Amino acid sequence: SLTKTGYITVDEVSSILNPRADEFKVFPNPASGIVNIEGKSTVNSVEIQGLGGKEMLFRAPGSNAFFLPLDGLTEGIYILILKTDHQVVRTKLLITK
Repeated sequence: SLTKTGYITVDEVSSILNPRADEFKVFPNPASGIVNIEGKSTVNSVEIQGLGGKEMLFRAPGSNAFFLPLDGLTEGIYILILKTDHQVVRTKLLITK
């Protein structure tokens, strides 16, 4: 689940185990136009998937702080996947318009 400030925490329902998930902030969440991502590690790739697993957006930022435009994504719940050299972080992202 996400705290109101957008810190990533482990979602026990989906059985994702990530002891270093607190290294990233995703904000705002819910988001409408863009979402900001900040962390301690360089993100090699970021993907937004629909709940059915379909890739909706993919970027390779190569940075620890960046933003993603959410143009073309409709309102709903998505899965945000951040990949670094040492971990994969998954969290829910709510998009509103």
